[in-house]
This record gives sequence, structure tokens and C-alpha cells, in this order.
Amino acid sequence: MKEKKPTRKNLRAEAEAAFEEHRRISRMMCDLEQWLDEPADCMRTWTECLREQLDPLVRILGPHFEEEEASPLYKEVPVEFPRFVPSLDRLFEEHQRILGDLRGILDETTGTTDPVRAQIRELTLRTKMIVYTLRRHESEENEILQQAYWDDLAAGD
Repeated sequence: MKEKKPTRKNLRAEAEAAFEEHRRISRMMCDLEQWLDEPADCMRTWTECLREQLDPLVRILGPHFEEEEASPLYKEVPVEFPRFVPSLDRLFEEHQRILGDLRGILDETTGTTDPVRAQIRELTLRTKMIVYTLRRHESEENEILQQAYWDDLAAGD
């Protein structure tokens, strides 16, 4: 049986859902950054609190990245708009690196006692760098979706 091609309307609805998911991830990143700047409300060690902040983000990102890579939303972009192929390839390659870096921090802080101030600074800096990368990454995906499904397709409406 031949696979049915998604309609513009369906793709736009899926793009809206992707934007909402990106907003949710952005809120989680804001909470993490705020905690990194002012670690508060934690009655355990600093590393336990960091893991408590990172774990929900890591649990969401795995399925989020998998869904993006399998989604007709992203699969249709290269077909309809080949100029985005290099960017999408690079963004998809980043998925595992971002997850690996976050999981690396989680693994590194598992079972540790409160680190010394220099280790806290180093872990804070590494976490902020990953958050920066993730924020840029999600922004670039949003830009591609915006251009592909609103700017370019709207011109054809």
C-alpha cells in the first residue's frame, strides 16, 4: 500500500505541536539556568539537586529527538525545501551529542558528595554551555519550520 503524503494543513498542525514542545523545553532550560545562577530550595547535596534539575530534561529530550527524526514534519522539509538539508543533517547529528553531554553530567554527579567550589563552577559552566547549545539548536529547528511551513508554503497558498 502506498504511503499517504501529509497535507499542508496536517504539517502546519504538526509544526504547531513542535513549537509547543520547544516552548516546554525552553521553560525547563530557563528553570535549570535560574537554579544554576541561584541554587536554592534544595535540602540535599548540590550534585543531587543538579541531577534533580537535569533528569526531567534528559527524560524528555530522548523521545523528543527520536520523534523529530521520525516525523513527517522534518522528512518533508528536505523534499520540499532542499536548501534546509545541510542544516537539518547537522541538527539531527547534534541530538546524540547533546543527550550524551547531559547524560555525562548526570553520570558524573551520581553518587558523589558535595563537590568543592571549583568543581561546582566547572559543572555549572558545562551545564550552561549545553543549555546554550540546546537553546540555539531548538531555535534553528523553529526557524526552519517557520520558513518551510509558513513563509514558503504561505507564498503558495
